Amino acid sequence: MKFYNASVNAAQNIAFNNSQLFNGMSLSKTVNVTVDGKQYKDASFPFSDTFDNEAVGTSPSTWKTEQSETGGGMAVTSDGTDSFLRLTDNGMGYERIYRPFSSQNGTVDFSFRFRSPDPSRLHNTDMAFKSSDNRTATKYSFRNSNGKAQLVLRDAKNRDTVIIDDVKANTWYNTGLILDIHNAKISAYDPSTGTNVEGAQNLAFSDKKATNIASFRVNLPNNNTDQVVLDLDNVAASAKADASQPKISAIEVSSDGDRHAIGTKGGTMQLHANVVTNDPNADTGVTWAVTKPDFSGTKAATIDQNGLLNAKENGTVVVSATAKDGSGTMGTWTVVITGQEERTGFEPVEILTAVGVVPTMPAYIYQRNSDGTVVPVAATWQKIDAANVAKEGSFQVKGTAANTEVSATVTVSPVSISSIPTQVIKTTPGVMPKLPIAVTAKLNDGSSKLLPVTWDGIDQTALANQNLDGIEVLGTVSGTDLKAKARVLVLPQIVEGVTPIVVAQDGTGDFRTITEAINSIPSNNAQRRVIFVKAGQYREKIRVDRPYVTIAGQSADSTSIVWNDGPSTLGADGKPLGTYGDYTMQVTGNDFSARDITIETTAGSSVGQAVALDVYADRARFDRCNIRGYQDTLLLRNNTDTSQTDNVPNQTTLRSNRSYFKDCTISGSVDYIFGAGIGVFDNCNIHSMLNGYVTAASTPQNQKYGLVFRNSTLSSEHTYSGKLKTYLGRPWRPYSSVAYLNTTMENHILPEGWNDWGKESNQQTARYSEYKSTGDGAGADKRVPWAKQLTDDEAAQYTLPNIFGLDGGINVDGAWDPDVLAAPTPAPATPITIDATAQTKQGVTLTGSLAPYAQASDDGALTFAATAKPEHGTLTLNADGSYAYVPEPGFHGDDSFGFKASNNGAESNESHMRITVTPVESKPDDNKGGNTGGSTGGNAGDHDHGNQSNAGNTGTTSQPSQNTGASSNANNQPQSKNSVPKNTATAEDHANVGVVAHTGSSIALIVAAAVTLLVAGGVLLTRGRHMHSTRK
Repeated sequence: MKFYNASVNAAQNIAFNNSQLFNGMSLSKTVNVTVDGKQYKDASFPFSDTFDNEAVGTSPSTWKTEQSETGGGMAVTSDGTDSFLRLTDNGMGYERIYRPFSSQNGTVDFSFRFRSPDPSRLHNTDMAFKSSDNRTATKYSFRNSNGKAQLVLRDAKNRDTVIIDDVKANTWYNTGLILDIHNAKISAYDPSTGTNVEGAQNLAFSDKKATNIASFRVNLPNNNTDQVVLDLDNVAASAKADASQPKISAIEVSSDGDRHAIGTKGGTMQLHANVVTNDPNADTGVTWAVTKPDFSGTKAATIDQNGLLNAKENGTVVVSATAKDGSGTMGTWTVVITGQEERTGFEPVEILTAVGVVPTMPAYIYQRNSDGTVVPVAATWQKIDAANVAKEGSFQVKGTAANTEVSATVTVSPVSISSIPTQVIKTTPGVMPKLPIAVTAKLNDGSSKLLPVTWDGIDQTALANQNLDGIEVLGTVSGTDLKAKARVLVLPQIVEGVTPIVVAQDGTGDFRTITEAINSIPSNNAQRRVIFVKAGQYREKIRVDRPYVTIAGQSADSTSIVWNDGPSTLGADGKPLGTYGDYTMQVTGNDFSARDITIETTAGSSVGQAVALDVYADRARFDRCNIRGYQDTLLLRNNTDTSQTDNVPNQTTLRSNRSYFKDCTISGSVDYIFGAGIGVFDNCNIHSMLNGYVTAASTPQNQKYGLVFRNSTLSSEHTYSGKLKTYLGRPWRPYSSVAYLNTTMENHILPEGWNDWGKESNQQTARYSEYKSTGDGAGADKRVPWAKQLTDDEAAQYTLPNIFGLDGGINVDGAWDPDVLAAPTPAPATPITIDATAQTKQGVTLTGSLAPYAQASDDGALTFAATAKPEHGTLTLNADGSYAYVPEPGFHGDDSFGFKASNNGAESNESHMRITVTPVESKPDDNKGGNTGGSTGGNAGDHDHGNQSNAGNTGTTSQPSQNTGASSNANNQPQSKNSVPKNTATAEDHANVGVVAHTGSSIALIVAAAVTLLVAGGVLLTRGRHMHSTRK
């Protein structure tokens, strides 16, 4: 029989006899396939690619190129002793190479070795295991961290587990994975030793919907500018027989007192591991380890092999107990450590003052801690007597801060410029920043002065990429040898058109604390304000009480706001704070947004209700934020009638408030998402730390929606333990409304799902529903009968326009689209102006523009107006800043006029244009006939040798006796109002060719040759030579 070809998949014991296969045969997951007695093997799986039999310079037939845009790609390469596959990326663009194989849905053992001549260039290179429908089961990623190149496993939340901590150049490394496809778990090991990688066992797939593995895909960085090289060898994959049920099925970790926090200096915690097994002969020993939450190393704590944890530094750690029987079974326990910091000192306090001026001492100084944080602490100072500042010199003032004696150095000197604060300038990659035309210099008598500045140039290439540390630019300031400094920060664009306020603990921003940044915004703010917070842990209790504020962290992992108040903590009034006062951060200003930041309460699990985030505002949005606590982590509140009762949940809602969370992680234990407000959680990780309840909504009866979770995951701290049990929610008030749609639920969720808070009548009123829940914690058939499973039509109503629309809440303030960030038209920026100087000669009109001496940070169109007229001349000042100054006839000396700039109603400071009018040079025989103001010609300061006596001439070019202060033609035709008089001096001129003046029958031709007008520091200078001739 004749066949074009044959494709055999998932089959065994297949024989082709007396058959012709013109185009060969492809096999996938096959055993014992023969053609006329010859046995064929599945060529695509299993496989072991050593590349030793491949020709150097070729691409193996089993490897494919998906995309190649840089002139790189793949080629077999040899170092003389060994062959390997070299992958090359030569610059910007994609290089995507993959190794396909027949899809596997059991357990796969995959291993390879790799090396690179420069591992740091591999940053953002991914090696992913893809399913046949292109889902990512898991992926290796290269990243640069703390000066090291690392190989990590990265999950769907971009959380990394370190596999190789420090990848060295030109060194081969072996790595392997066991991919348990059925259970969607992965475990890492070292193929060269066979040992498991600690902290990388039984990790969850990135995408649990990946039901098979069908390819290994390498994506090189794409955004690199240098060449990237990655060598691969011994790439092997095989099916691994499903292991029998391990002897140890689970490890349950607990602590004395069920504690999850250490708050005392050097505190300890005893942990215990309960090894679950049905085999009395099983090895029940465990290995204790402590890591960061991403399973990388930590210095925050140590643990001995008896399970005693010792606190060393502040931070969050994960304690793991791993079975010694080789099964990889692990249990974990999270501990929050606070109170470990030590004060290492205070920032120096230096005060400058003038003779006779008693300085005001600072109310706060900055304390440095051993963990690198800098926090403001209140300070009190001894009184300074007038005698201390009666003469020049320095003296010490003692004070107290944080119950510690501190001192400040006060320096007394004559009135002078004491400092010029560093200007913090922000821009985005590739955009040249606008540097200010003036800086505010501080004088030692406590006053300040605005001074012009000339900045050095900025290298455009330095602005190509983000630079959060900043680029220093120096400037020259008139009147002082002190240099002005500008720190140009190249920031990500957070909100288009909005320049952020920068917070940095190290002083490289506008403020050191977030509270200071918030307080810098007007309380009646009517425009979008962005606060960008550089990496660090900010120990502050924050209240955002202004509208239209955005807080953006450098990243959620590196930037956090922490506080440790509990409900029994006493407030300023001496009373306990309670649930509504113990927050870490409270938002009361509408149209708030936050992104890429962690908000955490470190009060611990034993204090009861401790709120991390209290949202008491409408239209609040959170992106990629971590919100961490235990009981009552996240509170969503409505505006209520506070006159009715002190019990907030019983107050009548006057207006529903709406919040939106996307790609966030909210962690807690009991009722950790609660309140009456409307909240939508899209693609969020809702993480249970202990037994408890995810939600406790107090939704009003006539509010249609409450808490809505869509396409999210309910995860737990004890993935491998059957001990942790959690309810989806319980009703804080009877009409509690909570819905979960398309949500994955891990096995910590109890089968019954919901709890009625011990009150059977709540079953009749609570509005609890689910739609297509998945995972071990799902199960519609096991849920309490009074909870609802939504139909397709009902689920389709849970859209953002419906939930956040006019009918979704009570008296809502208009429909809200959370994808549109409210950005009212900003108020115009207040412009600044600086003093300027110019020069002309007697009888010569000066023209110019005030535009170079004014600036508005928002590039607004400025208009100008005079605030003081000149005393010795006339001024014409146009709205665009162009001006003409005509000195009085015969005047020479100093004159000035005042001016201001306006930016759509925002008015600047007052500045002055100071004009020097110099006298006309004359010879002893000049000016016969009673000339009173200079030469007849009056051309840009030149003089003539007129042969006619012109009684009464004032130094302007005119017909005899027509001395108006401006030049005119022979017919005395007036010029237009805004025209520039011919007899003028301007800052734009570079050569003055003279003016013809009619003087009877004589024509005096005055030529000023090679005259250059220079502007230096706002001063008009002239230089050149004068040529004179007379002709009849």
